[in-house]
Amino acid sequence: MLLEANDAYALGHPKIDQLEVKFIPDSNTVIANLLAGTVDVTLGASFSLENGRQILGRMPGAGMYLAPRGAINAFPQFLNTDPPIVLNLQFRRALLHAADRQAMVDNLMFGQTDIAHSFVNPVEAVYRSVESSIVRYDYDQRRAGELVEGLGYTRGGDGMFRNPAGQTIQLRVDVQGGRGDPTEKSALALVDNWRQVGVDAEVFVIPTALQDNAEFRSTFPAFDLARRGNYRFSLYSVLGSTEAPLPENRFRGGNRGRYMSAELDALIERHDGSISERDRNALLGQIVHHVTDQAVLVGLFFDLDATVHSERMQNITGFAERTTQAWNAHLWDVK
Repeated sequence: MLLEANDAYALGHPKIDQLEVKFIPDSNTVIANLLAGTVDVTLGASFSLENGRQILGRMPGAGMYLAPRGAINAFPQFLNTDPPIVLNLQFRRALLHAADRQAMVDNLMFGQTDIAHSFVNPVEAVYRSVESSIVRYDYDQRRAGELVEGLGYTRGGDGMFRNPAGQTIQLRVDVQGGRGDPTEKSALALVDNWRQVGVDAEVFVIPTALQDNAEFRSTFPAFDLARRGNYRFSLYSVLGSTEAPLPENRFRGGNRGRYMSAELDALIERHDGSISERDRNALLGQIVHHVTDQAVLVGLFFDLDATVHSERMQNITGFAERTTQAWNAHLWDVK
């Protein structure tokens, strides 16, 4: 797609007369084009921090900007759940305590992001207003084990928990892969953490052919691990009861875990209808408390999108909340 500069643009004539936009879904192909000099700047959310680090050492003078995006979450299934123990709040809290999320930040994100104790990113100004409302689950394997034992499970000779009938707890973590996102590595780390405390688990990578199958994506057995964008501005579409993908709505809706709560719905409706920033922040704190107290999701860490540009590009400044890298494209220039 070729874009021509607009002489009548309100902020003045862009510095570059023509931009060519290439649509390249594969991150490895993007890297190859950057190294070949046929691409000067990456756009969209398909370029990860790991991709950026790979290329900086091979592309002299290249620059990279990082932007905080949504969190990597493991969404529990709240309908037709298998195994049913996932519906138990104490069990979900145990799994949160079992997750070494700081190690994921250090190893997968090179220490450059934060643990997702809630869906509000610590880099947001509003975080200070809701921080005290967050129910935290610090990494504590002993506490995780105690919570599971409190549900009547005992360890077998292999260290794995078994219920009174002698069956091992089995979970399957569905992983949304592709586009270089760190979801699959996150799932492997999470499953390893859970196994360390005695909860059997496995990773199931969704086949490419089923990535867009709404029914399949919505009816996962236990957990679905994926990145969600910053949904603080669209809370109901992600957490609202009527947004749960069901057969009657052809499995359409953003409520991935299909968690349905009249209390949470009411809080979100009041939040969205409040004009006062103070009232909205107070209600957001109540929403954050509900989501974290009820372990509606297992937040791992906040992902980062990388914008990489060649040495000859000037005035590329990355992007911020609710914008793209092209927010200041009229100021881009070429040496």
